[in-house]
Amino acid sequence: DEAQAALAEDTGTANSGSVKIMTLHQAKGLEYPAVFLFKCDDTGKSDNIRAKMVSVDKNFGLLSKIPVNENYFSEYRSAPVIGASNYITSRKNIAELKRLFYVGITRARDYLFISAENKESYPKDSFMGLFTGVFDGLNHSSFTVKDELKFLIKSGDEYSNTIKEISFNIPIIKKIDEFPEAVDDITGYEKKEKININEISDKTENEIISATKVSVFKQCPLKYQLTYEYGFSPLFNQYKNWHRLNQETTRFEFTGKEENNIISAPGANDDEKTANEFSHASVADIKGRIIHSVLQNELSIEEIDEFTGKQLESEIDLHGENAGILPGLKKEIVDDLKKFYVSGIYSEIKKKNNFKNEFEIYFKENDYFLYGIIDKIIFDNNKIIIVDYKTDNIAKNEIPARVTAYINQLKFYSYIAICLFPDFDIIELRLLFVKHPDEFISEILGKEDAIHFGAGIKILVNELRNKHFLKNLDHCKECYFAVKGKCVKN
Repeated sequence: DEAQAALAEDTGTANSGSVKIMTLHQAKGLEYPAVFLFKCDDTGKSDNIRAKMVSVDKNFGLLSKIPVNENYFSEYRSAPVIGASNYITSRKNIAELKRLFYVGITRARDYLFISAENKESYPKDSFMGLFTGVFDGLNHSSFTVKDELKFLIKSGDEYSNTIKEISFNIPIIKKIDEFPEAVDDITGYEKKEKININEISDKTENEIISATKVSVFKQCPLKYQLTYEYGFSPLFNQYKNWHRLNQETTRFEFTGKEENNIISAPGANDDEKTANEFSHASVADIKGRIIHSVLQNELSIEEIDEFTGKQLESEIDLHGENAGILPGLKKEIVDDLKKFYVSGIYSEIKKKNNFKNEFEIYFKENDYFLYGIIDKIIFDNNKIIIVDYKTDNIAKNEIPARVTAYINQLKFYSYIAICLFPDFDIIELRLLFVKHPDEFISEILGKEDAIHFGAGIKILVNELRNKHFLKNLDHCKECYFAVKGKCVKN
């Protein structure tokens, strides 16, 4: 798990001129004025089959050296198939080594130093082995590289190719002059120790703060800590599955795409679910994805049926044990969408021409980014309309309980929108429930209202980034980290 190295050689910064030590994988995508490739005569660990080792190959099956005549104290010999496997493996390793060597040498902007122990020959599976294989050993004082390169030249609006001859010299240095030892004058220096008993805090630079994160932190800071800091997302997903299995009608589409992008546990695979889990826990997610996709692509009412069928076929195995849910699910999605399409609120939205669907919105606030995904943003004269589609499978009387959480999410978007588009004075928030299109929620905000809400966001984000994870016991009755209504941390 190697993160990309930070580029710390920008002029004028505290790190200007610093030395960065990193792996080749970390260096991908970066470049520096001078690059040193160290110990290039080293080799990697061999993947060849050895005695008393068993390997599984997808082409050759089980591979292992075996003792002659079942004498386990005698020499172990290889079957011919092992030789073939080792040959293929070594070719793959050499190919990967070439790619890594290419990454290393192309990080250098002005100077490249390739260092190794001076030897007569080098292993083929080393960088020096690759190098000397091209330049025929190191018996010269230098090598000259000459070739013709084709360049693409732009002149005005026209492009043309030109060929230039490139030539440069690679010196072979076998002796390095010793440097005198540096001695600092420390006469009269008195070391002063300072003990800091205060907490050392740190913040992630350019952290992305989503509407989901702010909503979770607002519900309960401890819940945020368990979800994001401690990585208990799998528990969250297990709770969602259990909740949908037992209370299907209370499906809560909290944040749609953001929830899937940010909170969902890594490695979750719907193909591994049982038929019972699939038919309850995953159906709501599939339905939500398809409905959002239809609305994002502005499909006509005539196209809904065919599009929904194709999407469901890609989501559900037609010959598997879950195939039986497809007809009923397709009818439910198509019926909900057609009902939504003929509603007055959707007809009004369709008349607007200046809009963006699935609009990813970012705004840099201090040293972090606020982020969200807006289902539909409409620019209408002096007004911004933010539309959020909800696919919750709920009854009408359950809508008011959802509005508080959802409307705050839209206010979060409104603050980012007014910061990015300051020429607009009015923001309208529209919360549309696809299953109940006539029960839509609308709220009008002025520019000052959005900015005032943004001030509250700044306070929450500051608490969040300073890791003030206090308990909100009033949220326990709704929290998936609570046990019988009591905080799990108790």
